[in-house]
Amino acid sequence: MKVNNEQSDYGLLMRSRGSIYQVLDPKSGAIVSLIMSVVSFAFGIGAFILRIFLRQRLGSRSFGLMSITFSYLWVKWVESIHYNQFVSAKNTDFITIIEYILDPIIQFADRLLGNNTYAPRFSPPLIKTGLGDLLTVFSWTVLILGIVHYISAFVRNLKKAKWHSYHRGESLLFGWLKGKRFFNNVITDTTIWMLIEPLFVLLISIPLSKTPDGAALAFVLRTSAACLFFQEYLVFQKKNGAILDLIDQEIESEEIFNEVNQRQRLRTDTTSPQSNPVPEVIL
Repeated sequence: MKVNNEQSDYGLLMRSRGSIYQVLDPKSGAIVSLIMSVVSFAFGIGAFILRIFLRQRLGSRSFGLMSITFSYLWVKWVESIHYNQFVSAKNTDFITIIEYILDPIIQFADRLLGNNTYAPRFSPPLIKTGLGDLLTVFSWTVLILGIVHYISAFVRNLKKAKWHSYHRGESLLFGWLKGKRFFNNVITDTTIWMLIEPLFVLLISIPLSKTPDGAALAFVLRTSAACLFFQEYLVFQKKNGAILDLIDQEIESEEIFNEVNQRQRLRTDTTSPQSNPVPEVIL
């Protein structure tokens, strides 16, 4: 099944290409297009985090190294803002919340520039060591599984296996439901991708959110489940719209065909030779 390239690294790069003038020119609409591309890519990142756990045989162009990197960085960012402590804080004013969120970004930029002079207002530090935290384990698992999927797609291409490059994968846990009926409705890939998998992840996040160390992981899972649902829904809407467009084109073609035939019949009737009338003889 084909997926639009807006949710892939390739789509982001293609849609954001162009000169600086085109991007900054309000009349060109490139700014809006760029913003939509970034939003679409962000949804793709959240959805990709769950796809690497729940799917197999992802298309080689449905993700890329950029997707893997940003998925890992997103999880590490949630870890760096100390979400477990953040959700337990009471009576936090808006300014403190903004500082809390921006603190790891400023610290990272300071390290990137090589200054190492910024003292974090919140502890622990941005980069933590050890595997005791659930989110730390999850972030490394995302990175490793993403690389595994990337290598798998690369090997499949080397073997010249026939597989759609934008395929969103096959469900590992719920593939057996495909084709079965539920209240007289056939379960399809779209049903599994858009409804069953996000609901499954949401159910997992409920007990995690009740534990002191699992609130951050539950937040990542819920956010990713929402991204997965919305992205699959958008793809479903575009696919359904394409099918409706084909049906409309077929109806319009039939109407045009009937109108052309009707005009040809009228033209034939008006140009056909009429028989001369026999003169009446009066005796």
